Amino acid sequence: MTHLQHRSVLYLEAIKRSVAEITSFDTPQPLLDHIVAAVQRELHFYVASIFRYDREAGLARLVAQEGQSAEPAPIGYTQPIDSGVVGHVLRTGLTVHIDDVRLHPSYVAPAGYAPAVTELCVPIMSDGQVWGVFNIESNEPTPFTHDDQMALEVIAAQLGSALHSLELRVELHTLVNDLSAQSQRQEQLLAEIDRLGTPIFPIFSGGLALPLIGTLDDARMARISEELLTAIQRTRSHTALLDVTGIAMIDHVTANHLLQLNAMTRLLGAELVLTGIRPDVAHAFTSLNADLSSLHVCQDFSSGLRYALQGGRGV
Repeated sequence: MTHLQHRSVLYLEAIKRSVAEITSFDTPQPLLDHIVAAVQRELHFYVASIFRYDREAGLARLVAQEGQSAEPAPIGYTQPIDSGVVGHVLRTGLTVHIDDVRLHPSYVAPAGYAPAVTELCVPIMSDGQVWGVFNIESNEPTPFTHDDQMALEVIAAQLGSALHSLELRVELHTLVNDLSAQSQRQEQLLAEIDRLGTPIFPIFSGGLALPLIGTLDDARMARISEELLTAIQRTRSHTALLDVTGIAMIDHVTANHLLQLNAMTRLLGAELVLTGIRPDVAHAFTSLNADLSSLHVCQDFSSGLRYALQGGRGV
């Protein structure tokens, strides 16, 4: 595995952990702290920060940060959005990648840190609006790669979905406590939360990943199948990693659904790689007495990713 592929694995492991634990957070701050710490722990940037867009005040407000400084900026630190790279991304909603911040007039060094060398700043979108930004800086002269940018954009997209999901949960909780008769709205909120539990994102050119959490019933399996097959066709992907580590139980009915999804994936010219296999999952598949030769399985997500990066076996 090349250095860049190894770095992609580190990114994707951080993504997988953040997605798998989304349901354990009831408020935004622990989620923000968890994600920025996971990225920094695995990739050791000079500084990784999350800013929230305070529209009323016209400010970027620091809400989470990890970095290599003895005196970092305090949480709550603000900077105006009419200056700096962070402000530019908040105003435009577009990713900014700077190879040498010393040559960029908009650069503002993070409080408590000496100026960095390179910077990558991506928007965090929640419910169609810019919620904030995920900003990483390095004091190394090597610019961030396209894979770095793609990975950070995936993390930011998953974070935005998680934040929107938390907002929906709070809204749903309020509705229940008020004992209102808005049952239709409650059903819409539950459906939206369930949809956010099926995140499909690109992991490399021609490859998709779908980490699943919770439970799998017939209705959800039907949605997963439809969304994954649509994504494969839309992106012309040749490999799809379906990770079931976060699924509480897989019985023979669910296993049969997964075999059907594998067959449909192959008809589109792609390969389904099933990761996160436990003993009970293996038992559910063998109880079907079906031909499993066309289904590639891996014990964990990392093994599946390495297999996919090496080209898989084709269809």
